[in-house]
Amino acid sequence: LSRKKFGFHSLPLTSVYAWWWNFINREILKMQSINPDKILIVIYEDMVREPEQKVKEICDFIGIEYEPEMLQFNRRIEGHVDEYMEKVKERFKDYSEKFLRKRMSLGENLFEPINKKKIGYWKETMKESDVEIAEYICGETGNRFGYKKSRAGENKLRIRLIRSFSFIYVTLSSRIHKWRLKNNFK
Repeated sequence: LSRKKFGFHSLPLTSVYAWWWNFINREILKMQSINPDKILIVIYEDMVREPEQKVKEICDFIGIEYEPEMLQFNRRIEGHVDEYMEKVKERFKDYSEKFLRKRMSLGENLFEPINKKKIGYWKETMKESDVEIAEYICGETGNRFGYKKSRAGENKLRIRLIRSFSFIYVTLSSRIHKWRLKNNFK
């Protein structure tokens, strides 16, 4: 949802980001199946519901001792927020003020303590058609992470078309980006 704030793509962002989420998470599942002792999957909702328990699990997994201060990360960075924001402004100084405000808002919750307020936030903010698209694209992978579909019906023709165009868009964008990097274009 935080990425949808940008809104500068001509294709529906929901389908683009759903494809991206699906791709990344399928890759994570593949890597975990190959190296189960090296990859621990932590579900966001579990982390914010039981942060102490989950941080202890993470510490156990990586072989370090749990310290309660680990849950107080936001206190350690309080003095650095302004410094971070200045770095963001400098990095994106050639962009419009509107873009800059949107970019800076992406990480605004990183400076807050772990909390549950974003659980289910999508239910309040996503349009039903966006939920259908996201669930159609991510449903199988989401199920493997314990997420269940919220919608029973789907407009399959519309979704198939959006899905196809999104795949083309993501593929072309990736190839264009690689070409730009290869040829030193910004």
